[in-house]
Amino acid sequence: MAAFLRGDTDDDRIAALVRGLILLDWAKVPVESQAERLPHTPSEPTPNTTFALLKICHSSSPVREVHVPLEPTIARLLAAGRLDDAAKLAARRLRGSGLPPAISVAGRSGTQSRRL
Repeated sequence: MAAFLRGDTDDDRIAALVRGLILLDWAKVPVESQAERLPHTPSEPTPNTTFALLKICHSSSPVREVHVPLEPTIARLLAAGRLDDAAKLAARRLRGSGLPPAISVAGRSGTQSRRL
């Protein structure tokens, strides 16, 4: 994940792989077998808090037994390079869902928002 956020990945190859992977029924793939295939690199830094804030707003699973409704505007703001606005909206969405975040303002540049 950190390599992707830094821009150190082959995005064309990822796009080609995603086209096939979206055809899989991931509900039928045991979680244990998914985790075993992921490389574990303890030296990789953990994604920052802004990424975590945005990720929680786009989770397909409940967070602390709460389903956070998807807010499409967040992704549009990120695509437009408006990271601070996207983070503020994500924080509002989480507060509205009963999950107050520890942060509400992004500390990264707008150029990184598209990768988030």
